[in-house]
Amino acid sequence: MSKEKERLSNTRLLAYGFPAAPLSFLWIPIILWIPAYYTQELGLSLTATGLVFLAARLWDGISDPVVGGLSDRIQTRLGRRKPWMLFGAGFLVVASYFLQVPPATATLSYLAISLICFYTFWTVVQIPHMAWAADLSPDYRERGRIVGFRSFGSMIGILAASMLPVIFLGDDAEPASVLRLYANVLVFLLPIAVIVAIVAVPEPNHPSRTAVTWRDVFSTMAKNKPFRLFLLAFFLWDTALALFEVPMLFVVERSLQLPGAFPKLLAIDYICAIIFTPFTVVMASRFGKHRMFACSGLLFATGCIVIALIPAGNFMLAAVGYAIVGLSISGFWAIPTSMVADAADIGQLSGGGDQTGLYMAAFNLVWKVAMATGVAIGLPLLDVLGFDATAGASNEGLALFSLKIVGNLLPVALLIPAAVILWKYPLTEAKHKRVRQRIEETLD
Repeated sequence: MSKEKERLSNTRLLAYGFPAAPLSFLWIPIILWIPAYYTQELGLSLTATGLVFLAARLWDGISDPVVGGLSDRIQTRLGRRKPWMLFGAGFLVVASYFLQVPPATATLSYLAISLICFYTFWTVVQIPHMAWAADLSPDYRERGRIVGFRSFGSMIGILAASMLPVIFLGDDAEPASVLRLYANVLVFLLPIAVIVAIVAVPEPNHPSRTAVTWRDVFSTMAKNKPFRLFLLAFFLWDTALALFEVPMLFVVERSLQLPGAFPKLLAIDYICAIIFTPFTVVMASRFGKHRMFACSGLLFATGCIVIALIPAGNFMLAAVGYAIVGLSISGFWAIPTSMVADAADIGQLSGGGDQTGLYMAAFNLVWKVAMATGVAIGLPLLDVLGFDATAGASNEGLALFSLKIVGNLLPVALLIPAAVILWKYPLTEAKHKRVRQRIEETLD
């Protein structure tokens, strides 16, 4: 197949990437606003809330592989991935609304049930959408381009989530009002985005696939060394990101003493990520996805150190620190799922069949567990170190410094080993090309 035929039009890739906007839109409330709202405004324990987030994520250990495996195996007139996205979108909207607009009497049980439903239907939409990228092209660089369009959609969604409170509610918006705004926007945005993608992007033609047993799939996945190394590095990277973002609202308002500046700094963060994403995609194609992702981690660590050293009350230096972090975040969004798709080809060559959805499920599970781990470590550690999250509470000494420990120093400790693993990652473009050639030979 020629490169011209393999290369999809920008219009179709924009449509493919459209659902990433509302899916990533959810990232801001789930990481930055919901933990703070349930602890600060509803009075739930920091430690208990962190453990509930971890438990809800572990539930995905069941839902993720089920959805991924079924989306690989079930073929419909709409294709393998589209029916799942269409089905999950409606339920995700409902679950998201209940999570973001809780009653004033919401308990830990309410939070737990809402989170489990939310994560389940997020999985039903997200995993097939990620696996769809690998279906659209087998080429190393074209996959990077496809994922780049999806990451652009993700950045737009996150930027919208960071800017909407400022535009519609002002700098002093209450968390309850912000979360209600998010819930109302998602009601309209997610269904429209999924329908556009389903209609505008044709289902790719797949060669006939040999049926394999679940045992064969999991056996080849467990033996897939590049995939194992990637998951370890990604877990460290993503846990660092969660540790950075979970206390970010507290860091800005209480450690940096910049009340009302959180939405602005968040916007700066993701504007820089959007601007840098095309450069990240180009550099990943030129020098290797793994090395660009490693460099992104080191840049993220640099941003964390800069923020930790900023004196209180200095908005301009804070803007510089969060801009550096934003540049690094482009690597987190633009590269990983393309690396997963490449690693899945190793599994296919080893007799595991075309199971990209299941690989994406494993990746998605690690992603969610890492985010939950950041919450489960970060919030209880703040609690142990004496930080009081309640509105108007006074924190001094170690209690105040704990925000820098959790939000800045711990991420650096995780990002450095992640960068080392990624730099030595064995699946290069040349090796992947040989893998694809052998796969095509077996299909002929």
